[in-house]
Amino acid sequence: TASIGVALFIPQTTAVTATTVTSAANPAVAPSGSSSATVSYTVRVSPAAANGTVVLRDNGAQIGTCDLVRTDNVSGTCTVSAALSVGSHPITVTYPGKGDATSGTFNPSTSATLAQTVIAPTTTTITSSQAPSRYYQPVTFTASVTSGDGTTPTGTVTFSDGTTFLGRCTLGEAGGPANACTWPIASLAVGTRTINAFYSGDATHQASPVGSFSQVVGKANVSLAVASLGATVYRQTATFRVTATPEFAGGIPTGLVSVSDGSTHLG
Repeated sequence: TASIGVALFIPQTTAVTATTVTSAANPAVAPSGSSSATVSYTVRVSPAAANGTVVLRDNGAQIGTCDLVRTDNVSGTCTVSAALSVGSHPITVTYPGKGDATSGTFNPSTSATLAQTVIAPTTTTITSSQAPSRYYQPVTFTASVTSGDGTTPTGTVTFSDGTTFLGRCTLGEAGGPANACTWPIASLAVGTRTINAFYSGDATHQASPVGSFSQVVGKANVSLAVASLGATVYRQTATFRVTATPEFAGGIPTGLVSVSDGSTHLG
């Protein structure tokens, strides 16, 4: 008897893949004193049977790799971390594809670009030109913003008296230090005022926690002047005008004034 050999051709499947990447922190904040941050990324490639190594890229340059692991029936996943400098980074992940007789052939794919931002931490401090001050005495508050990576922040600082908005200034204005700006005011109410300064951040610098300063505002001094409104004779009614002048322009004294002739109270 003759034997006949039969060759069976089993076509290998070809699968389209889809790759995605997500960031654990965006924006990521660099540690104080450092100009870079380590950012972790989760990569997913579907279908789930896709395997192999994916490549993490920053603006096209390879910065890391990880090996896909099947975790469910939808996709293979892996996690990769990379150190990125302060600034903007276009992040992509490339799956190069893979083919074998068991799993079939998986076409290559590239994720959409992830716009990753790394920013530097900042701190804001406030100083007063006059502390303590008196009612309607001019005071200038200076906010200084310091960056954790030594660079110069830009942008604006908002001042408030407690929760009451006072004004806004731009860092580096009026020829002052590049990381500082000022806000002048004379109308603070009497008492202990909590002056706050909030830096809003910029493209490479984190918004600061609110910096605060306790400004004590005391009562202003008042000078009194008494003038007669005309000459009088014995037992004729006399009229006097009392003028109260505040120590600082803008404040208006209120209340009662006592007039006396020596130690004799007149009114």
